[in-house]
Amino acid sequence: MWIQSYSKNHIDALVKGDKDSERWRLTGIYGQPEVTRRKETWMLLRQLNQKSIRPWLCLRDFNEILHQHEKEGQNPRAQWQITDFRKCLDECGLRDKGYKGNPFTWCNGREAPNTVSTAGSSMLLSEVGSFVSKSTGTA
Repeated sequence: MWIQSYSKNHIDALVKGDKDSERWRLTGIYGQPEVTRRKETWMLLRQLNQKSIRPWLCLRDFNEILHQHEKEGQNPRAQWQITDFRKCLDECGLRDKGYKGNPFTWCNGREAPNTVSTAGSSMLLSEVGSFVSKSTGTA
């Protein structure tokens, strides 16, 4: 594994597979927690997308959701945020691969009716190439 770039919000690496020709990208992203700075994360993702055409696995906590049902409690997420986030992922060719288990990965720890829970962490894959291991049959 070779680190290609990093910041306080990301680590981007090139990973070598079993064969020299099998190389893919692994990126960990932590999105800006402040809503007013969220677009900085999306800009970073777009910049990272421009760096390579290799298959891309992106582990993420963007502090953002793709659908309203991924948030419970308090005010619903602004639709422009969801729309802009989806547009960014589409432009980068990244698809949410889903999550099994408790759908809510974050909670503010407050008592009802002030409890807020969101499903913010997941795995995104590019549509380019395959991450399926021939030996294990898993991603």
